[in-house]
Amino acid sequence: MRQVISKLILPILTCLALTSAAVNLSPFRVTGLLKDVFHDPTDADYLFLYIESTNDAYYAALSKRDFPNSAELEQSIGAQVAIQGKLVGREDLPSRPYSAREIRLKDTTNDLTIVCPPPAGLSCFPTEKSLTDVTPDALSNRLFHRVRGQVLAVWNGNFVLLRTEDGAIVEAELRQPNLPLCGETIDLAGLPETTLYCLRLNRAIWSSVAPPGEFNDEARELTARHIVMNQFGQPRMDIHLHGMAIRVTGVVRSLPNAAAGNTILYLEDDGFIIPVNTEAAAAALEDVQIGCTVEATGICLMNVDVWRPNAVFPRIRGYSLITRRPDDICILAYPPWLTPQRMAIIIAILTALLLGILAWTSALRIQSERRGRQLAKEQILRAESDLKVHERTRLAVELHDALSQSLAGIALELKTVAAHEDDRTLASEHLEIADRSLLSCRENLRNCLHDLRNAALEERTMDAAIRKTLAPHVDKGKISVRFNVARARVSDNTAHAILCIIRELALNAFRHGQATDIRIAGLVENGQLRFSVRDNGRGFDPQNCPGVRQGHFGLQGIRERVQSLGGTFDIARQPGTGTKATVTVTLPGEDEGNG
Repeated sequence: MRQVISKLILPILTCLALTSAAVNLSPFRVTGLLKDVFHDPTDADYLFLYIESTNDAYYAALSKRDFPNSAELEQSIGAQVAIQGKLVGREDLPSRPYSAREIRLKDTTNDLTIVCPPPAGLSCFPTEKSLTDVTPDALSNRLFHRVRGQVLAVWNGNFVLLRTEDGAIVEAELRQPNLPLCGETIDLAGLPETTLYCLRLNRAIWSSVAPPGEFNDEARELTARHIVMNQFGQPRMDIHLHGMAIRVTGVVRSLPNAAAGNTILYLEDDGFIIPVNTEAAAAALEDVQIGCTVEATGICLMNVDVWRPNAVFPRIRGYSLITRRPDDICILAYPPWLTPQRMAIIIAILTALLLGILAWTSALRIQSERRGRQLAKEQILRAESDLKVHERTRLAVELHDALSQSLAGIALELKTVAAHEDDRTLASEHLEIADRSLLSCRENLRNCLHDLRNAALEERTMDAAIRKTLAPHVDKGKISVRFNVARARVSDNTAHAILCIIRELALNAFRHGQATDIRIAGLVENGQLRFSVRDNGRGFDPQNCPGVRQGHFGLQGIRERVQSLGGTFDIARQPGTGTKATVTVTLPGEDEGNG
């Protein structure tokens, strides 16, 4: 087909010389040499015959319906034929206005006649030792040329590369897809053309001369850079490698797809891609994977355009490596397990796992916060309940220890008065004791009610709690407090007991000792809380002071509270200088040290 293009120039010039109103000639008859048979690239229902007569070239169009067996026509290439039909001008070819003249055949049986059949065998084709003295134009005008040589490579079903006896490289496109074997010596005949670097034979036929033999050339080890670049690093294809056995090494970047008819294996070497035709080494690709380091051996094939009058320097479009046997592909190293694809998969899995963990932890956090709030509410409710129980218990203890005893004493005094109605002096004495007891009950009840509403236990220091407890009873200008104890170091029960003790001592000092100044001090030392209440009153004798029988329950209540705390209570008096009461309480779980 390629040599046909060169023949278009003369018909085109002839067509341009025709007038635009050219008249169809019918019938038209011509005799010439059948040089090619090919399919219409724009209409699959038609075949074309390329015929050269003495003075011109013609294309005859055949319908496949009228002549379905195109193989017979291809076997007739080289025959003298006579055709007759309708000569189609440019006005009948709107889609191909610059084509050569075409002859449309209607009846193939009568319109196509073989005048002289083609040569019966390859021996009938002419052969010359060398065509180097023949110009490319003259070479394309030759009908057939015959060569003999050893097959170097075969590929794509109908292409052959061989080396002739004089060492020339010949590339051929076979007429039929029956390929010779690599290493086989064959005779080859076809329509000649050239790439300026080697001879090409189109529509070729072949016959075997000798069975496959060993190749004498040793494969040359090269890199892709040496093939496509010169020593100065400039792009330049080394055309001398055409037909040479070479060996390259590279990393597999793309695998062939046999199902799609793709047999090209792409290797990467130093950033350059090497296409390897693996048609002859398909069995060696079973274990080849993307990323494998592979050594490939084969024939270097340069893809060069055919010479044309308008392209006197054909372009080199690329190269490929044609394998010849299964062992031409050798795996040197398998890819590492951690490939970029697997790394991407691992990263995707880890990312999904991380997102899952984050979602899970977020759900757990929300659930735990919800559960925490629920537990906090339950604990608050439980604490409120415990606090209510504690307050009730404390109030019950207060009422039992103070009011209950006082009321019991009052009842006894009243019975005594009732029993000694005749003795007015004794009855009056017992009534006075009952009266004092009632006053004490009222005072204790008032203190209990005050404690229920008092928030002194919420203060941060015992110093502030003491001031808040004494504020309703004593003028703050008459007291001095230096209680260096943090509120957090004392439990609620202990703090309440201490506040009640200090209040009772301070009220006794003002009411009974006529004190005008009270000093309260406290500290933690060696794990013990020690505090004192000192006044400047007239003092009293603790051994002879009125007690419970006389309706006074203050000192007795203090001793009972100190005893419940496991502490000691001591009163020191100095006549005319006041009284100092000291209480020492052991704090459970406290380390030794100063408060």
